[in-house]
Amino acid sequence: SSPMPPDNVPEVTCSRSISSEPVKTGILEKSSNQPPEPEMASCEPEITGFENIVYVRKPEVLMQDTAISETVGYKVEALPYYYLSQEFALELASHITAFANSGITDGQILIGVVGEGVIKGVRITYKEIDHFRQLIDMITNDIISPWFNPTWINLTFHPMVDRYKEEIKNRYMIRIKVEPRPPCDLKHEFWVTNPKAGVPLWTVMYARKRRGPQRTYRIKLTPD
Repeated sequence: SSPMPPDNVPEVTCSRSISSEPVKTGILEKSSNQPPEPEMASCEPEITGFENIVYVRKPEVLMQDTAISETVGYKVEALPYYYLSQEFALELASHITAFANSGITDGQILIGVVGEGVIKGVRITYKEIDHFRQLIDMITNDIISPWFNPTWINLTFHPMVDRYKEEIKNRYMIRIKVEPRPPCDLKHEFWVTNPKAGVPLWTVMYARKRRGPQRTYRIKLTPD
């Protein structure tokens, strides 16, 4: 079968199958007067229903030129563009660390959203999607310090359709969820460092504010 596009994963997978009655491997029957052997405890949990079935949701398909369900503001940053560049990685890192430094455990960056929440989407190919994932890896490994757990970032590419519900090829809204878990891990102050060669090293700390056109703002330069 042909490879599936990124994030198009089956809705239901099962980690194991429910087996039938065990197959007898012995060929001699035990005498009826022998005491029964004690049952051995199984190292696997007993399957009684559907608890071992894992449900994976496909990314929601969004219609272009409609409004997002979220409100752009303190917990939601909207960007109409993206670039596969270090400058854009630094911009994303400023928003990601601003959420964490402000104690926000459910912040979102929505790429392909303009104004106060109109979905336009951005053009991005499958190959560029892979490069975008690498950009996020660079942010967590090289730009944010101390170490920012990559599992705190949930990346989703939402396919787009037009008003006639026809698919718009290679157009997506990109959702970056920043979810530091558990909250006790927020005891660190997260900094953004520019690692680009030939540029004087600078380190900045960001936070979020509830009002104003620029919700992410700089609060410190270089660690004390």
